[in-house]
Amino acid sequence: KPVLAATVFVNSVECFASVFSPIFTEGLVLSGELTDRENICYLRPIDERSLLSVRIDSLDLFGDCSILRISQHKLPPKTFLQHEGNSSAKFREPDDAYLLAEATCKNPEILTNQMLTTSNVGYGLMLKFKSYPSEHPSSFRVTVTAYQPAPTGGCPDHLVQCSSVPPKCISPNLACDGVDNCFDGSDERFTLCSYVGNMPTVLFIVICLSVFGVVIAAFVILCVVLRSQPIKGEPVAIEMNELCRPNPEAQPLSLSEA
Repeated sequence: KPVLAATVFVNSVECFASVFSPIFTEGLVLSGELTDRENICYLRPIDERSLLSVRIDSLDLFGDCSILRISQHKLPPKTFLQHEGNSSAKFREPDDAYLLAEATCKNPEILTNQMLTTSNVGYGLMLKFKSYPSEHPSSFRVTVTAYQPAPTGGCPDHLVQCSSVPPKCISPNLACDGVDNCFDGSDERFTLCSYVGNMPTVLFIVICLSVFGVVIAAFVILCVVLRSQPIKGEPVAIEMNELCRPNPEAQPLSLSEA
């Protein structure tokens, strides 16, 4: 069973059509393009305290009549995932599956750009994509994110808080990866994702401004100290003509004295 951390891209043909072989994930982009085929994908969060939310990014359904069905179901205990029953039991849909939304070739627009979420922790998602023969293949693309509702006071330090209302907490592995896992763009914003080397740009700017402020403060203090010191003496300015003026009391030097 694949365990996926951070946002990854998965084609629906890679899914195991069994609730006992789900994809464990923090976040993924799931897509499919089929003609006259069926794919079923089961998803569950890595952290069982998380809910799963899904946004339908695009949906094209052709043929008579292709469908995309999204349901939630209770997660079987992890100890039951290695199911040893018969093959038919492995691929049977869960008895407690609850339909969240469905679109057909007659109304694909009702799900495009819509967001759905599991009703509580302890639930996983089942996506069923069935296509029928047509000139053009049916296709879909969804983004799935595992999250925890933000507690009062904000998300724990080890999680990233989305700006959505109500706020939710996602794995830091999902931030700044080019995929909008918050569904509002806040996990991809500049202040969170811009870096200078290995340092966030905002932190780099703060450090630069702090250093500049310290330099300016030191310069101001130095100027104040220098101006507060008393001047020991003023230099005497002597004009050049004073130095060259003859002294009337001076006696001429005789040759004998020389």
